[in-house]
This record gives sequence, structure tokens and C-alpha cells, in this order.
Amino acid sequence: MAFEVDELDEFTRSGTSVIVEGTADAEVGRGDLPPGVDTWPAGNRPFVVGIEVSLVTGRRLLPS
Repeated sequence: MAFEVDELDEFTRSGTSVIVEGTADAEVGRGDLPPGVDTWPAGNRPFVVGIEVSLVTGRRLLPS
């Protein structure tokens, strides 16, 4: 499984991109997210999946 998180500053045209690759663990929980996990969209989550990480890559996007 792969999971990507990007952050972009449109004003400076810079940001970061990080990709985590690994194996999906069995379903961790239902409904509420674990403590400390913050999400951007509101609403209930039907399930939560853990990732046993094998590789993390990323890059900085410098202002252009």
C-alpha cells in the first residue's frame, strides 16, 4: 500500500511531498480515529487501516 501527503504553498509555489510504502495491517478500528489523528474533512470514518512502513520517500518543492 502507498500513502501520499502533499503540502503546497500557492503563494511561494513551494511545498513538500512524502510517500510512505508498506503493508496494510488488518483493520485497526471502526468509527472514531485514534487519539492524535487530525483530519481535514469532517465526518465519521467507516474504518481505519494501519501501515507497516517499509519505505519513506519525499522531496521539497522549492519556489519557482
